Amino acid sequence: MAPIAERTRFGLKKSIEPVYSGGPIGFASNEKILVTSLGDRIVGSNGETGEKIFSLSKDEDDYVTSIIMTSDASRLVVAFRSRLVIIFEIPSGKRLKSFKAHETPVITMTIDPTNSVLATGGAEGLVKVWDLAGGYTTHVLRGHGGIVSALCFGKYQGKWVLASGADDTRVRLWDLNTSRSIAAFEGHSSVIRGLTFDESGSFVLSGSRDKTVQVWDLKKRSAVRTIPVLHGVESLGWVNHPEKNEKVLYTAGEGNLILAWDWKTGARFNPDIQIVPNENNAIIQVVSIDENSLLTVHSDLSMLVQTLSIDNGFLVQKKLHGSFDEVIDCAWIGDDHLAIASNTEYIDIISADGTQVHGVLSGHTDIVLAMHASEDGVWMATGAKDNTTRLWNLDVENNKFTCVRVFTGHTASVTAVALGPLDAQGFPSFLISASQDRTLKRYDLGSSLANSEIQGRAVWTIKAHDRDINAVQVSADGRIVATVSQDKLIKLWDASLGEVIGVLRGHRRGVWACVFNPYSRQLASGSGDRTVRVWSMDEQQCLHTLEGHTGAVLKLAYISRGTQLVSAAADGLVKVWSISSGECVATLDNHEDRVWAVAVRDDGARIVSGGADAVVSVWQDVTEEHAAEEAEELERRIEAEQSLSNYEKAEDWRNAIALALSLDRPLGLLRLFERVMNSPHQKGSITGNVDVDKVVSDLNDNQLTTLFQRIRDWNVNNKTSMVAQRLLRLVLHAYPVKHLLKIPGIKGIFDSMFPYTQRHLTRINDLLEESYIVDYVM
Repeated sequence: MAPIAERTRFGLKKSIEPVYSGGPIGFASNEKILVTSLGDRIVGSNGETGEKIFSLSKDEDDYVTSIIMTSDASRLVVAFRSRLVIIFEIPSGKRLKSFKAHETPVITMTIDPTNSVLATGGAEGLVKVWDLAGGYTTHVLRGHGGIVSALCFGKYQGKWVLASGADDTRVRLWDLNTSRSIAAFEGHSSVIRGLTFDESGSFVLSGSRDKTVQVWDLKKRSAVRTIPVLHGVESLGWVNHPEKNEKVLYTAGEGNLILAWDWKTGARFNPDIQIVPNENNAIIQVVSIDENSLLTVHSDLSMLVQTLSIDNGFLVQKKLHGSFDEVIDCAWIGDDHLAIASNTEYIDIISADGTQVHGVLSGHTDIVLAMHASEDGVWMATGAKDNTTRLWNLDVENNKFTCVRVFTGHTASVTAVALGPLDAQGFPSFLISASQDRTLKRYDLGSSLANSEIQGRAVWTIKAHDRDINAVQVSADGRIVATVSQDKLIKLWDASLGEVIGVLRGHRRGVWACVFNPYSRQLASGSGDRTVRVWSMDEQQCLHTLEGHTGAVLKLAYISRGTQLVSAAADGLVKVWSISSGECVATLDNHEDRVWAVAVRDDGARIVSGGADAVVSVWQDVTEEHAAEEAEELERRIEAEQSLSNYEKAEDWRNAIALALSLDRPLGLLRLFERVMNSPHQKGSITGNVDVDKVVSDLNDNQLTTLFQRIRDWNVNNKTSMVAQRLLRLVLHAYPVKHLLKIPGIKGIFDSMFPYTQRHLTRINDLLEESYIVDYVM
């Protein structure tokens, strides 16, 4: 068999980066444009594909307090903590207006349905209404005794009115014709976070952190219903009924809950569904995508598209692109899809180019820590902090993702999972799970997966390590299981019996990762001691130690038929190693924080890495392309060298100098100028040749920069300083100094030449003085 060509060059094919890092968002439902604040930028992207549409710069330290877009996505309004409000034209990013809206930061904003006026609520308790086109105030509404926290335009008795809510617990209704408060409603006991009008305009509904929704009759000026919604409300609004031609009220907020209600009766939609609040997460904002779908923004930075169903309440349809948190694990699903676990209880199924989010695996109730997909992409095992392991059947073509088994029994977080090889029917033969309870479990699967009524029980459970288990792997033949732990040990187990068959010692710190070589009886491990070790399973000895990372090695994968290793580490780098030489042959750098996840496809032709910086990087092997480019470059340089030689022989100085500059051959260029200066001197020439003077006097800026760099280098050496000084004199005579100083980097080159030029001048003066002694003696 011919030797396997190693992969030594990788290009970044796609960098899937976050578009959301917290704070308020804006959404134009008509155009599906999502606007978020990200560091020193305000980013507009396609809500479905994640494609960037515009990017606006801002002061990184000036926090965005509110964002809103007109429904036609033509204008964007952004309020900052500095009290500045800016109106941008979209997508050009042109500033149309900027003004100081309030004496305190703007907390909430809304735009009327006609896109004509903007309402702002400030922390000082004022409500202001602005002409959106002119950027001037039309109304100043006083009456609230605290921070204005909610606004909503509506029509009452054929006239536009504005509803406002504040942390004084009151809801006020404002007549925009008279600028007067026509109603003040009291009944809540905490801050108002959401307001909405019913379709008839006869009622306004308010949601509060006091866990109630009040229905206010505008004609009677009183509350007609109090709905206990079981959670603090951060947002409320309307969504279509799944079957009837009517609107359903939704509330969202505390406990990560979003619930549907019949607002006329106060009854909960889907009352039989058990409510399980999540104390570690919350919904902080909801925007309407269309009449059937809602985009929920969560405190864990995820953004989910949810729709209302008859039987199951709100269901997550997908996770919006670009809202990843810290990427904990990833896996290839077939050839064109990726599974991403990003510090939430969900797993996202996305396209490999990052443009589509195909689905979300929802079922775990706490953060997913580990996953392992079968080679055919049909099965995937996941483990989470909810102490459970789940097995999923993935039908990517039809976007159907089904949890077929839930395995319980661990008493702490499941930190690692691994599937056994597929049987003849295409079922994974077994599943191994490892936990922070330091135990290892095996569940038999196989043909039992065809019967949904069979619930898997552990075939064996063993105490595997004395400290947390970080990774588990199954050998290609399914006979051996490997586990690694913070106790610095790597243990090999008989997969059938659960008995120890080997212990590998050598790492000086906890071991984070291991992987079997699918083509030989070798195992690789990565540790907090910053090394990768390759072990012989037969001899249970370390064969190679690979050093080069400056942080803990967190993930490993074999490529190139087991001749190379890919490692991901806490130093933010992914490295590709040649096992035979022990050398790092490629370093992949696109992360700014530790890289937790790495997965390979097509024997390493494609690599995906995910890090704590919330970036997913897709790498493509370009070894052959790079080799072809190098061969072409070598051939080009050989031809150019021959041409240069021909130009010199023909004394075609223009082409010779231009070619020598482009080839970046300092020595060849020096020899060329030395030959000219050592030839018979032509009258009136600085270099000694009039044609060379003309060539040097007619260079473009890039050529001048290269020439100045060479002059600087030659000026350092006494032997070549004369060439440098004559060329410097020529250039300073041929080009205006103002023009030269405009060329980037030239001033720095000048500054570095002054000391050496002064030294040469002193040396010549000394030599001249010494020559007078010779004259005197003669």
